[in-house]
Parts: sequence; structure tokens; C-alpha cells
Amino acid sequence: QALPKMVFRDLINLRILHLGSNKIASLLPRAFSKLQSLQQLDIGGNLLAKIPVSAFKGLFNLQSLIISSNRLKTLPGEIFKELSRLEILDLQSNRLESLPYNVLTGLTSLRELYLQDNELPELPARMFSNLTRLQVAIFVPAPYGWASTVRLRSCTPSRTARTHARALT
Repeated sequence: QALPKMVFRDLINLRILHLGSNKIASLLPRAFSKLQSLQQLDIGGNLLAKIPVSAFKGLFNLQSLIISSNRLKTLPGEIFKELSRLEILDLQSNRLESLPYNVLTGLTSLRELYLQDNELPELPARMFSNLTRLQVAIFVPAPYGWASTVRLRSCTPSRTARTHARALT
């Protein structure tokens, strides 16, 4: 199943959208672009194997994005680049095998990142270089034997990158 085209066009004041566990298998490019007031989006528990790079364009006020429990193997680089107000990103329990180094580009307000229960053998250390507000990051891919829960209170960009690089190697 896919979301119908322009299904959200008249919901310009919508702040919370929960589409979890609806058997959604695909998203159209710019699927949520008319939801400029949206602050929370949950598309977890669906059947998504791919997400178009423009799926989240126009969501300038988004603060929480849940994409957990889908079938994603990777994400396009810079998919989140317009989400500068995003504070929580949940990508746990997918089938992620790799992530491009620039997947988190633009997430300057990100405080919490959840990547556990995926198939990621490693993460690029420079992926975290601009996440100056990151406080909680959880990566627990059991099949590969490395686990990390990083809780940071305050840190500079360079310290963030070093902390993550150490935790991931």
C-alpha cells in the first residue's frame, strides 16, 4: 500500500501524525510537504523498504521522526537535510546495512538517535561531526558483537566526533 497522492494537502495546521502499523509499503516524493506545521511524525511499524530523498521536504518544524520497525536497508544521503529542528530520530529495528556519511546532514538540533537492532557492521565516524546537541545515541547491532550507548551532556563538535569514533571502533 502507498499513501494516496495529496492526501494531506488540506491539513496545513496538523501538528502530530501517527501512521504507524498501517502496512504502508511506499512513500511518494514530497509525501508530507504540505504539512508545514507538523512537529511529530510516526511512520514506524510499516513495510517501507525505501524512502525517497524528498519524502521529508518542507517539514521545517518537525521535532520527532519515528521510522522504526520497517524494512529499510539504507537511506539516501542528506534525506534529513531540511529538518534542522528535529530533536529525536528513531531508526531502530529496520534492516539497515549501511548509512552514507552525510545521512545526518542538517540535523543541528538532534538530541536523541536510535539505531539499535539493525545490521550495521560500522558507522562512518564523520557522520556525527555536526551533531553538537546530541545527548543520547544508541547502537546495539547484536549480530556484529559491538554495542554502544552513548549519553552526552554537553560537548563540542570535535569531542562529539571523537566520542562516537571511539565508541564505534
